[in-house]
Amino acid sequence: TPTAQARRLPRGPDSGAAGARVCGGCSSSLVQASEAARLRGNMLPLGGLRTPHIPDALFGEVAEVCVDSESVLQPFFLCEPPEQVRLFIFLYCLSVATGLAIHHRPASRFYQWFAKVEVAPAHVRGLAYNGCKAYGVFPIPRLDVEAFHLAGAGLLVTLLLACHSGLAPRFFLFASFGLYFLYFGQLFCESKHGGHGSLLMPSVILFLALSGGPQSTPWSLVFIKIFLGVIYLAGAISKLLVAALCRRPWAGSTMQAYLIDAMWSRPHPWAIARGLQRFIVTHWWACTGMAAAGLLFELLFLPAVLFGGH
Repeated sequence: TPTAQARRLPRGPDSGAAGARVCGGCSSSLVQASEAARLRGNMLPLGGLRTPHIPDALFGEVAEVCVDSESVLQPFFLCEPPEQVRLFIFLYCLSVATGLAIHHRPASRFYQWFAKVEVAPAHVRGLAYNGCKAYGVFPIPRLDVEAFHLAGAGLLVTLLLACHSGLAPRFFLFASFGLYFLYFGQLFCESKHGGHGSLLMPSVILFLALSGGPQSTPWSLVFIKIFLGVIYLAGAISKLLVAALCRRPWAGSTMQAYLIDAMWSRPHPWAIARGLQRFIVTHWWACTGMAAAGLLFELLFLPAVLFGGH
């Protein structure tokens, strides 16, 4: 194409003549089109190149995307990540945004009560079950109810905007990364948003935001799998070490405790689900079998990622 031919031409002052020599028998109109495309590329801010006719793989639209350039440093958060990473960003951010929209109403009811109640945990903001600092270093501020709603709306909007590859998705991923701590840091005591359920989200978003340009490899997806594998392996080793140090036989007592807690604190609305929970809780072999399957998955996930090939 004329644009591709223009990239092969020299960048010196005599590039038009050089292009004619390279083309040999090319028509003068093709050389003029190549020169015009080269001039348009040089006139872009920061010297970056853009491909004007790259289709958007997710939305079927024509999108103008930033192309990796070695000649000048470009603002990387304005460039698209690789195609495989774009697809994962679309699916991941859309699923998270859907979950936020579905569960925001109960989270809002909880926080309206939690922001006013006079109990010790209500004076703390953080993550996990104890209100920990972000990555153990950065404290999370306490928000009033209005600011909490704004943080939730901002997180939802930035996640949805990150799904569109033509709107600087990595910029909105960085914004989602920061808004996660403001929103989920207020809900560490809530049943669906608190605890360990959402702790992997900010690191996954950060990996996606740090992805390379459209011509780079999808290394961030590999790092996400390794990151998950390390978390799973740490959990499995912790289970085995605690059982050995406490000299207790490793069985399904923890699985049984989780089910009893769920049946008491948030009973399922479906009778068939409650019946299945009662069956598992009252049969030790069912608890032990499910716990052993979970432990095996945690132990083997990381080796499968590292040595399982493509």
